[in-house]
Amino acid sequence: MAKKSKYSENTAEFKTRLQSDDINGIFVFFGEEKYSRDVAVDMLKSKFVGDGFDQFNIAELDTKSVTTQDIDDFVSAYPMMSDKKILIICE
Repeated sequence: MAKKSKYSENTAEFKTRLQSDDINGIFVFFGEEKYSRDVAVDMLKSKFVGDGFDQFNIAELDTKSVTTQDIDDFVSAYPMMSDKKILIICE
């Protein structure tokens, strides 16, 4: 039997929240396995794609160049034709 990850409960909760559209708050994805992080971020982004305004409601910033002003600018603006926005800060 495969060893159960110590984060498997968090993964299950994330998937449950995603399916029920309970995606408010902050999600932090970390770890050495980049593929798993990318899949989780793509799952979140898929909730925002299709409304035609995803370029306004999704921002991806790089950890090496992001400033607090960049974050504040995005967070302070209202979502465009949506009730949610997503800010992704990745390396």
